[in-house]
Amino acid sequence: AGITHELMVWNAFVEKKLADLPGHKAPMLGIHVVESRDGAFQLLSADKSGVFKVWDLRSLSCNQTFSCEPQMCAAGTKAYINLSHKNLVIAVSMRRFQEFEFSYSNTPDLTDDREVVGAFYNETLDSFVTAAGNSVRVWDSSNGQPLKTYQVSESPIVSMSFDDRQRKFFLGCADGSVTCHNYLNGVLMKEFEDHNAEVSCMTYCDEDKCLITASWDRSLCIHDDMDNDEGVLLRTMKGHSKDITCIANSFSLRLIATSGADGHILVWHYGMGLLEGVCQGHAQDVTQLVFLEPYPLLLSCDILGNICVWGMPPCPLSQRFKCLGRIKNILLEQVYSVVLAACNFPQLGVFVTGDEAGDIKVRSTESVLKLHHIDAMPPPKPPTIQELR
Repeated sequence: AGITHELMVWNAFVEKKLADLPGHKAPMLGIHVVESRDGAFQLLSADKSGVFKVWDLRSLSCNQTFSCEPQMCAAGTKAYINLSHKNLVIAVSMRRFQEFEFSYSNTPDLTDDREVVGAFYNETLDSFVTAAGNSVRVWDSSNGQPLKTYQVSESPIVSMSFDDRQRKFFLGCADGSVTCHNYLNGVLMKEFEDHNAEVSCMTYCDEDKCLITASWDRSLCIHDDMDNDEGVLLRTMKGHSKDITCIANSFSLRLIATSGADGHILVWHYGMGLLEGVCQGHAQDVTQLVFLEPYPLLLSCDILGNICVWGMPPCPLSQRFKCLGRIKNILLEQVYSVVLAACNFPQLGVFVTGDEAGDIKVRSTESVLKLHHIDAMPPPKPPTIQELR
């Protein structure tokens, strides 16, 4: 870079220029290469008008632009100091200096630089919330712009869930911790009993106001969320021989289903914590579990593209914990796609799946219901937290 307003990118082994990086409106003051936390490299450029830009050297795109205060811009920026280990830039004019903190967003078109482990829509506040890395972000549902970012955990977040009022969210982390936070400001409200390993999944029972968590320590825990100051551990169940991968609960059936890395699905009585039965039919990891209420059915998906429907109590004994239907999630001929998300729409009599190819498919449960003569369950009884206590 020089007195021109553009940056030029060259290959050291050829004489031809690779690209121009336009955007500056004044002669260049200097450029500096900085290394991000994940080992990637970015370019920091500054011009004499006090404008700074951060460039992604992989895509040659501008990730961030910031500028000095008007007083410094009028006097002209004379020099700058880059403190890359602290994400700081200090700009200097004739009599003033200003400090900036710049970000390391390597992929500005993505939700986060790290894997998103949870994404939920808040109907009460009309916003989306995502969890990735050590932070939680709230997004405006009307335009997709970020509203707030909460740095809530020292350990990477693995699982997430809402409460019944959608006023707080729960986080399960890689160190086994389980915490509750205020949705509006991210403040820690209370902590629950820790697991001994990564909290792989969690779900919330709206009717009983209980948080259900499962971990790679192969344990399943039910926590009482009624107390505002602390989470009370009500019950711990163990029975898996491999890591727990998925969890689902049905208050109307009084059941909890968990799946392990060995493909076995264990069904527990929600109130007493007893093992009701085992569904065997998957050969590999189960990726999703969903109760197809109001029917006594459980939907499961695995990494081989299988989608299964299982009979649950109070089905006849001949149908309980048996596979009543199995299909393959077909992407192309002889090619199957793994289902990563699933949800039930009882009013329409369908369930929806989303797979790794980005396809969303709607499937009906009518054929299984007619074939096995399965009727809908009556509405659930009022909540009884005393049963768990």
